[in-house]
Amino acid sequence: MPSLLFTRHPGRGHSDGPRVGQGEDGMHRGNRWVAVGAILILCSAHDLSVRVADAKPNRPMVFLSRDAVVTESPEQMTLVNVKAGRVPDVVVGKPPFDADGRYETMQVRNAADTLRKWLEKITGAKLAEGPAGGLIPNRLFQQPALPKRADDRWESISGEWRAYHNPNTGVQVTRRERDRKGSYSVIIRGANPERAIAGVVLPLNLKRDVRYKLSIQYKMIFPSPAQAVVRVAHLAQPLIEVLPASRDWRLHETTFLMDNPKNSNATLIIGLSGSQTEDNRLFLTEVDLVEIAAGAPGEAETQRRPRIVVGFEGEPESEFPELKQADAHGFLIATKGSDLHVVGASGTGALYGAWFFLMNYAGLRLVLPGELGEIYEPLEKLAIPKDLYVLNPGPDFLLRVWSDPAGFDITSWLGDNGRTDRYQYHHNQMRIFDPARFAQTNPEFYPIHRGQRFIPAAGIGGRWQPTFSEPGVVQRTIEYADEWFTGRPDAVSVSVTVNDGDSFSETDLARAKTLPGGLSDVYYAYVNAVAKGIRQKWANKQVAFLPYQAVDKPPSFPLEDNTIAFCMNFEGNTNKAYSVWQDKVKQFGIYQWLYGAGWVIPNQWPHAMQDFLRWARDHGCRAFKGEGYIPWSQDAARMWVFNNLLWNTDADVDALLADYYQHCYGSSSAPAMARYFAQAEKIYERRRTSTEWNITRWKPGDYQFKFAQPEDFTIMAQALDDANRTAEGEGNRKRVDLTTRCFRYGRYYWEQYRAFMDLRGRVPESAATLNIASDKDAESIFEPISRFYKAQEDCRVYRDTLEPFVNYCCIAATPWRPWVSWWQQDPTMKWGDMEADVLRICEAVTQSRSQQRGSAATAAYWQTIDEKHLAMRPFANRERFLLLAKDRPLQNLLSNGSFEQAYDPQDAEQQRTLTALQNGFNVDRMVSNNENRERIIEAARNPRITGYMAKYADKPEPLCQDWFTYHWWSKGATVALDTTMRRGGEKSMTAKGITNLAGVVRNVPVTDKRAFYRLSFWCRANTGKESPYVWTFTYGQKELPIWEKRLEPARDWRCFAREFVVNCAVDEKADFTFGLGLYNSGDAANQVWFDDVKLEKLSPEATENAGP
Repeated sequence: MPSLLFTRHPGRGHSDGPRVGQGEDGMHRGNRWVAVGAILILCSAHDLSVRVADAKPNRPMVFLSRDAVVTESPEQMTLVNVKAGRVPDVVVGKPPFDADGRYETMQVRNAADTLRKWLEKITGAKLAEGPAGGLIPNRLFQQPALPKRADDRWESISGEWRAYHNPNTGVQVTRRERDRKGSYSVIIRGANPERAIAGVVLPLNLKRDVRYKLSIQYKMIFPSPAQAVVRVAHLAQPLIEVLPASRDWRLHETTFLMDNPKNSNATLIIGLSGSQTEDNRLFLTEVDLVEIAAGAPGEAETQRRPRIVVGFEGEPESEFPELKQADAHGFLIATKGSDLHVVGASGTGALYGAWFFLMNYAGLRLVLPGELGEIYEPLEKLAIPKDLYVLNPGPDFLLRVWSDPAGFDITSWLGDNGRTDRYQYHHNQMRIFDPARFAQTNPEFYPIHRGQRFIPAAGIGGRWQPTFSEPGVVQRTIEYADEWFTGRPDAVSVSVTVNDGDSFSETDLARAKTLPGGLSDVYYAYVNAVAKGIRQKWANKQVAFLPYQAVDKPPSFPLEDNTIAFCMNFEGNTNKAYSVWQDKVKQFGIYQWLYGAGWVIPNQWPHAMQDFLRWARDHGCRAFKGEGYIPWSQDAARMWVFNNLLWNTDADVDALLADYYQHCYGSSSAPAMARYFAQAEKIYERRRTSTEWNITRWKPGDYQFKFAQPEDFTIMAQALDDANRTAEGEGNRKRVDLTTRCFRYGRYYWEQYRAFMDLRGRVPESAATLNIASDKDAESIFEPISRFYKAQEDCRVYRDTLEPFVNYCCIAATPWRPWVSWWQQDPTMKWGDMEADVLRICEAVTQSRSQQRGSAATAAYWQTIDEKHLAMRPFANRERFLLLAKDRPLQNLLSNGSFEQAYDPQDAEQQRTLTALQNGFNVDRMVSNNENRERIIEAARNPRITGYMAKYADKPEPLCQDWFTYHWWSKGATVALDTTMRRGGEKSMTAKGITNLAGVVRNVPVTDKRAFYRLSFWCRANTGKESPYVWTFTYGQKELPIWEKRLEPARDWRCFAREFVVNCAVDEKADFTFGLGLYNSGDAANQVWFDDVKLEKLSPEATENAGP
């Protein structure tokens, strides 16, 4: 029968990469698909011999391996036809080979459920879970033995299967679990010199005049003469057959006709006959029975419903042996008669096979999270090639994972989802040396900090490292590796990566001073010792690490062959990190940022990523971990391509992009959306060089606009206008609109960038002094400043239009971070310290005019600027304050700034804030994500938030009026009022003990939305070792400054002050939240004090005597 063999040929570069459906004959010559003629394909255990005709493919396929084999007959088979009542059963088979049992069994079930769920959605049919076979429910002997009844002649072995033998014989029948996968065998063993059969028996209730096919999976070990016999009794012509001898698992099939005119009951007996010794054994693992056409012993077409069989029905070694050579994530899809088989080299492979089938044969695409991203054409009839065979042996990259997909099921893009990761590589010392397990028994594992042993609190994953030079640390790590690989036999590596945050033991730091490679020599000597120890038991496993922070440089010696370095580069140039490590380690993976986060215009690099991954593949890399954190409506297209490339690095990027645009936006809008993203990619390509990919940056700020041009935004805006105009269908219009909203939001930042660059052109940053003598000169400078702040304000206002769609236009909420992260999406536009630049300009204007006209006239001039340029108001009023009232005291906008007033539990506002905090909503996350107060309090009732935050922060309590205690990873630290150490008044606030951060937090609604403010306080410390700390966060008005300051400790009271500007519309919410506390203290005696906290507005009208 004619069929197609698809073979893969690697392309060259992104411009002429593999492509589908190009040219007059539907093929792009020399690229993705090649139709091969006159080749004989022999598919073992598939009973399929196909000669490939000179036919051509008519469609691309996604997620196909470079060395995949695909055969498709032109003749179609209807898998589902709702009107005709043809609805297949979905059969859950066994996991394969020697995989981890419980998890792999679950993954096979997940694969079956995935197929059922989506085929029901696509076709409207109701797919039942059919028996994994025909008429014998307990075909795999999975049921336990039944209790013996009084009238039972034979004892139960497994369900209705019973032992059948003459008590005088020496035959024993037992049931035994073959492995941890829930697979069982029946063993018939012993001497039975008689010709009668001794073994197992099963009653059958059959249909008269119907032919049946009996299948038996077995093997035998016969040291002495014996026969294995199968018998079906109570037929007019009883069936008796001797099973062929086989020491390997073998499938035996035979047929018989139920031809008894008086009775439809029959009896099946399988067992030993003529066994001469007790050592003879017969193993049965599966027995099945199906109906076939009556009276036609040569026919094999079943009369039962078609089936979709997920997993193996029989033994993998005989059913689909080609998968034995595949990667664990590889899979096979094949038709057998009216059945469709989806099997994997692991349970996870079966799940990937299910998604592959749904995408390539049922037309499904998931293009975005949620229902909006579910793309498929409803079908009453689903047809597939009658003879179908797809062997997809595995991906180019064995690890394919990126964070954070925001709840999107990344397995639908054949990616890893956490449990499917075979590489462990991340921060891991806190797990190896879990304080809850070892703090009491092995304190020597933990670091020396400030001359004392530091025992971290359980659950603290950062800011400490074990003492790597301690001998017991090596042995414990080897024990952990043994625990890890025993529990995860599929794992390729164990991680010994340092914890996040340095804080190395002083023992190691002292030793590092004596070694040529410094701290790297200390740490990597530990890595080598662990690698040597692990190799003794786990010869094929690897020891993984991230070259991170203080140990990012190689040691002075090479590492063991079974180590793997996950190289990283913050700008996406991993080749630089590789060049540093290539002489020290023989295996490497990639840990790469792919943001995403902070990019307000598309960071579109799909073609460059292909070159990047080809370079990695050619240098032996098989593992890729990325950090995505993407706004989906802006970045999903490139991540779709990226996931495909991880599976097949030579896939056709252009075809994959076209596929995404077609499915996400619809055929009518796809060309315009292709133009939009192609122009965005041009912006990226300008920053790429011959030696640097420059894939990304974290919080790129104005860097992302450095290579943009005004015509880029014109072209992109026109493309989106065209797409919105031509979009058809509600879903397509919605998805085009979401991408448009992302673009418009980014364009406001672009306008800020252009205004800032205009200002830079008029007032160079390098100018030591500014001479702004005339009103005209000043006006020419105020104009771009006003444009800048106006664009910033418009950006904030427009953000409100994104609020209903934040899960697509921002960093979406996730189960572990159940809030939308505007903070991560904020590009952190520092604009070269715009605020400082404007202050410098204002000071120059004031100085020049004061010399010419005097202070009063200059203050009056700033009053006119306040009225003319709204965005200049905070700066103008600050200048007026300095000119007219700088020596006059200002009103303190904070009540209870000296901690004197007690907490009033009857105060409703106080109680609401406390309730929000006690419900577990962490303050720094709360305010840094810029949500308004009502939303915070509402969100705090969410039990997901409560459970998450409870892991990290102690429950806050009121300290005094308006002030609430705050602990972040504290160990017995206290926050209290102190009447003995105070600067003024009767009390101060003090924090003491071992903590990462302990102190108080305070929220202040901002009433004047266009003003300069000054936060000040006094602080002191008891020993000079600890650090007082101030941190601020903002929400509501999203451009309020987020800053933190670790203060120099002092034994005497010292004043700290910081000015900041608020510049937003009157109707915008603008709350200021800040905290004061003790930071990074490793000594229970460390203590800091705070007093006399003030928040003041810098304006002549805000002085104490200015009146209301």
